[in-house]
Amino acid sequence: MSLIVKGEKEKVRKLAKIAKDLGLKILLFSEEDVDIKFSKDFDLEKFLRLIRLPPNLRETYLALMKFDKATAQDISSITGRARAVEAAYLNRLKDGNYIQKEKVGVRAYFWVEEKYRLPPSFLENFFKKV
Repeated sequence: MSLIVKGEKEKVRKLAKIAKDLGLKILLFSEEDVDIKFSKDFDLEKFLRLIRLPPNLRETYLALMKFDKATAQDISSITGRARAVEAAYLNRLKDGNYIQKEKVGVRAYFWVEEKYRLPPSFLENFFKKV
């Protein structure tokens, strides 16, 4: 599987460097075009779904991936942001169909469906570089 990336030179170069750092095979056609080859077990759809998130929601999503199910309080303990802020971000992720939500009494539990999970260590390493 491959992805051909075109765009601003600096952004394409940065993406090529990140992909190379992650061990992905890079074929550079020009300064503006990059063909990134992914291993057959790499799920490009999951990856592209995540990189579209704004940084604040991405941080919440990454924190949620550390749990099977979590409350806004659980997530706030990782991100350091207020529980109310995390509750709002989690509900935005739910509204965008990134995560699932279940109410049990007064508590709301959130989780990432298995089919959309990527290893958290991979995601954290990637997003630190972006």
